[in-house]
Amino acid sequence: MESNHELWPMLYFRSRIKVGDGQKTSFWEDKWNGATPMKQLHPELYMLCQQKQATVATMWIGQGWNLFLRRHLNDWEIEKVIALQNSVDNFSDLTEEKD
Repeated sequence: MESNHELWPMLYFRSRIKVGDGQKTSFWEDKWNGATPMKQLHPELYMLCQQKQATVATMWIGQGWNLFLRRHLNDWEIEKVIALQNSVDNFSDLTEEKD
């Protein structure tokens, strides 16, 4: 029988966070919008982000997302922002329930 220590990687791989108020869910590092963290889906934008530890609540501005980028985007990078927007398109809003 496997020890609990050996089961953690498998549990993490299969887990996903349900976002409530977004205060404890990392926008970039947690698997809150699918099976893969945003920093792995969108590594170029992650590298440009000033607030890599930002929560979903920090990034969500009611009708969209504030990515807190370090600089203005080049034309070719705008497509990457559109891809990120498409990947979080199903997010509706934060709730009062705790993460």
